[in-house]
Amino acid sequence: MDLGPERLLRTVVDLVAEATTDSGLHGEVLRAQREFFGGSELPPGPAQELARGRFCEWFVLERESEHLGARPIDVLGGVPDAVRRALRDSVCSLFLVEQCSPYVRVRDVGSNETHELQTDATLDVGDLVVGRLYPGEADAVLPSPSAAILREGTQVAAALQRDLERAGIGRRLTQAEIEAVLFRNAAELQATQARRVPPERLEARLDSLLRAGGDRAHSAATISEALEAAASGPGQVIGPVLDALAFDTSVDLEAMRTAMLELWNEHRLRALERSREPAPRQAEAPRRTVIDRDARGLGATIADRIEQGLAAHEDIEELFADVEGMLGDESDEDEDPADEGAGALAGDLDALVQEFSWERSLDADSATGQILAEFVEHQTQLPVPGVYLEAIPARELVSFLLRAYLTAAPDQRSDAVRTRFAALAAFYVWAEETQMYELASTLAECRVAIVEPLERLQRASLALSQAAATAQRPRVLRVQRIEAGEVEVVGSETMPTWLDVPEAAVDLRVDDLLLAAMTADRQKGLVLQGPVVVLPAAAADLLE
Repeated sequence: MDLGPERLLRTVVDLVAEATTDSGLHGEVLRAQREFFGGSELPPGPAQELARGRFCEWFVLERESEHLGARPIDVLGGVPDAVRRALRDSVCSLFLVEQCSPYVRVRDVGSNETHELQTDATLDVGDLVVGRLYPGEADAVLPSPSAAILREGTQVAAALQRDLERAGIGRRLTQAEIEAVLFRNAAELQATQARRVPPERLEARLDSLLRAGGDRAHSAATISEALEAAASGPGQVIGPVLDALAFDTSVDLEAMRTAMLELWNEHRLRALERSREPAPRQAEAPRRTVIDRDARGLGATIADRIEQGLAAHEDIEELFADVEGMLGDESDEDEDPADEGAGALAGDLDALVQEFSWERSLDADSATGQILAEFVEHQTQLPVPGVYLEAIPARELVSFLLRAYLTAAPDQRSDAVRTRFAALAAFYVWAEETQMYELASTLAECRVAIVEPLERLQRASLALSQAAATAQRPRVLRVQRIEAGEVEVVGSETMPTWLDVPEAAVDLRVDDLLLAAMTADRQKGLVLQGPVVVLPAAAADLLE
């Protein structure tokens, strides 16, 4: 019987293909793909076929199936016993070539075990075989056709071993972990780099938005400088700017928020790049290209980085500290997690939205498609991005709906929120039914917090609003008591104040929030002035 690596790989690929036709396993395969590939698109060409092969090996040979209650290789039928034994005996890791003559000997970076490798590939001492090895004849092993070869990978292996020791991981990495470390992160980083926009263009966009909205109090240059200096996060700059624009201008607040976040991210990435710039070269040295380009991914990038550093006579310790950072050394307490770049923003949210849109035939111009795209963008641009659907708390759904509520015309706020909630609900229900996610409680919490009280909030807002504009800065007031048509409100800079508002009082509730300006009246004391927005109590922590 043929037990060569091509036959063994073809077997696991066929098993995954069969699983996708099974109603119980189809959704699980889709979820596993998003987990393995991080929701990112596969590279085109031969690299895509290699990546699919690695996924099939992981899904069949390593991953515990929720539907089957075991690894697929242990329970799926139709596999000859000899083939099943060979697949079970395979091992996935990073294997460093330590000897090439009279036979090839490789060392498992994870376990330090050595193997005799049978292969037709031309290997040199120091090369790194990344992927799965299948059993061969006389205790030798054979590389999977989906394995990659990283030329001169000794330093990469050493850096990875140091990372594993620091993290206390005394085992081999799984195939999914290897994919994330040496393949997936590089693809995500390249995609992020392709989407980057120079700060000058982002500042020009800010200027255009400010001018179009009639604002003359802010300048793009000043905002950009403040964002560049905002090391602890963009919220300290974005919040006050949006507050000032909300009542005094017609500036597109969502577009402003998006542009400011993009500008802050670009400043942050450029600061990180400057901190990692290599020392100036004393003399330009010729550079050899020794990387196997079929290996692709972060491994090739790391090898290239090492070679550049050695050619430039960089300090060895600093060079390998940089390499460890590229491998994602989370043990470095001096590293700011915010400086890790956007390569970790994959998650499953975007992939799920794309899958939902495809199944429902939603194009980019459809109302639901646009709302879900806005939701994905909203989540990815948070200070701590929420890119895993099941991990998104109800408060973030409330935040997303509140932005629609605040930016809609006063008499259209309820409709704007209901339209967006309907799109989210359709997506969440689909994810529960097809992906077996547990999302009902999150959706219900969001509904109670903002959707159910919409009509009364809108009525109260219209009843409290004054026609005359105001030059006063709006403040957040909380409803403390309601008695006989009067409402007592209090704020961080406002003493308890009674308002005589019988029309609005019937729709207000204790702990509701008023976003409003106040001015002094000789007869009535402090009174509301200008437009007023009534918000649910759930908005309290979002407005801090």
